[in-house]
Amino acid sequence: MFKLKNLPKDRGFSMVEVLVSILVTTLFVTMTMQAVVIATLFRVKSQESAEATNWIEEDLEQLKYQANSLEFPKTTLAANADAGATSVSISTPSNTANFSTNDKVKIGTDTTAYKITNVTGSGTSRTLTITPALTTTQTSSTTVSSLKMCSATSSTSGLAQELNSNLSALSSSTKNIKGKGFTLTRTTTVSSDAPYNVLKVSYKVAPTSTSESSVSVAKFYLEVIPNVAFQCP
Repeated sequence: MFKLKNLPKDRGFSMVEVLVSILVTTLFVTMTMQAVVIATLFRVKSQESAEATNWIEEDLEQLKYQANSLEFPKTTLAANADAGATSVSISTPSNTANFSTNDKVKIGTDTTAYKITNVTGSGTSRTLTITPALTTTQTSSTTVSSLKMCSATSSTSGLAQELNSNLSALSSSTKNIKGKGFTLTRTTTVSSDAPYNVLKVSYKVAPTSTSESSVSVAKFYLEVIPNVAFQCP
C-alpha cells in the first residue's frame, strides 16, 4: 500500500504584507497624481506665457511702425528758390518754434543742413535767411524739415520724446487668457543721455487680480531709436 504524505497547506499573505502593499500602491498613485497635476500646471503656465508674449508682440509691431514713420517737423517752400539763394520763403509751420534762429533745416532731398541766421515775416509765410547758400534750385511746395530735435538740449525736446508723445495707446490693456484676467502695461522712459533719441520701453503682463499682480507671466524690454534720427547731420 502506498501512503500519501500530507501536502503543506497554502499560506496566505500576512497582515504586514497587505499593509505594505497598500502603502506602496497609495504612494505610487499619489506620486502619479502629483506628476499629472504638475504637468498640467506647467502646460497652463506655458500657454499663458505664450499668449502674453504674443500680446506684447502685437503692440511692439505698432511701436516699431511708429518709430519707422516718425518725421521731422516740417513745412513747405512758399515760392521757388534758386541755387545760390541765401533766403527762402516758407509756408507758416504749425509750430514756428521749430524754425527759429540758429536752428537747422533740410530742404527737399538736399543733404545739406542749412543754419537759420534770421527769421522775418508774419501771417501765412516766413522768410528764412540761411547759411550756406542754397546748393540746388528748389521749387514751390518742396518740403522743408526742421532738424532742431537733432541738437536737443534736454530729454523733453529730442526725437525720443517726440516718438513717445506720438505713441498710440495700447489697443487692449486687459485680456482673458485661459479664463483668467490679465493686464498689459507699457512703460516708456526717454534716455537721459544726449542726443536724447533713445526711447526705453518695457512691457509687463500680470494677473489682474490684486493679490497676484506682482507676479508677471511675461516681460520684455527694448530701446528704440526712430529711423529719422539717422538723417541728423
